[in-house]
Amino acid sequence: MNTDQFQTLLAEFAHIAQLADPSDLLKHHRLQLGGVETALEHQPAFDPDLLQLRVQLGTFDESQRDEVLTALLESNYLIGYGGQCVYSLLPTTNDVVLTMRLQLDESISAQELWQQMSDLVRHSSELWQQVMSHDARVRSYVG
Repeated sequence: MNTDQFQTLLAEFAHIAQLADPSDLLKHHRLQLGGVETALEHQPAFDPDLLQLRVQLGTFDESQRDEVLTALLESNYLIGYGGQCVYSLLPTTNDVVLTMRLQLDESISAQELWQQMSDLVRHSSELWQQVMSHDARVRSYVG
């Protein structure tokens, strides 16, 4: 998918998602999805069929660091979608970010993209809430 095709897909996506102001999505590839800050990265020179989603899930207090990091590593291992999904931290903060790779092809519709992204954000937000409720054992969530 080339840059023009991607921009067209984003314009259709903005319509389906009923964004009041699609400028952040169209210019900066950012939007609030399910109340969560989400960034889309498409670099056709690297891989025209790859879309990376970066979902900023939240932050944690330094006193929770060991518990949260253990839960995130366990999540990466148990539910990393075969390496397509990684939970990590922004380098200088305790902000937790989910990075997910989605395959794009010229036949993907904006509705399909919206559904994939919405499901991913919902699932990840639920997992993050479980981690922050001090139930760091994500095995129960997966099973």
